[in-house]
Amino acid sequence: MRLSMRTQYALRALTLLAMNNDDAPVNTRELATHESISVKFLEQVMLSLKNAGLVRSRRGRNGGYALTRPPADITLGELIRLMEGPESAMTDLADAPASNGLRDVMAEVDQATSYLLDRFTLEEICRRSR
Repeated sequence: MRLSMRTQYALRALTLLAMNNDDAPVNTRELATHESISVKFLEQVMLSLKNAGLVRSRRGRNGGYALTRPPADITLGELIRLMEGPESAMTDLADAPASNGLRDVMAEVDQATSYLLDRFTLEEICRRSR
């Protein structure tokens, strides 16, 4: 599975927010510097995450972004579908004939991938990162 840079940056930013245990907002510039991401591009990514309800923002001197839910409640599947779209990022065999065995097998691969992505949460990523 190939993830766009937009999705990769979203994963990296959310992981950093999840590791911020005190729930204090993290400044966009700080996120960008820590993750070596362009500030402009990260701002666009964070706006998408905010519009989807995954992060909240606070303006001002002590402003920044924070998660709206506990890391255990945000799955990789949810984030990837948000950033990449609801269609499968793995296969595109919609034009294959209905009797095509490959299409059936790849549909099962998609289902298994979705199942696994929905099992892993930001909390699990943080646990493995520590």
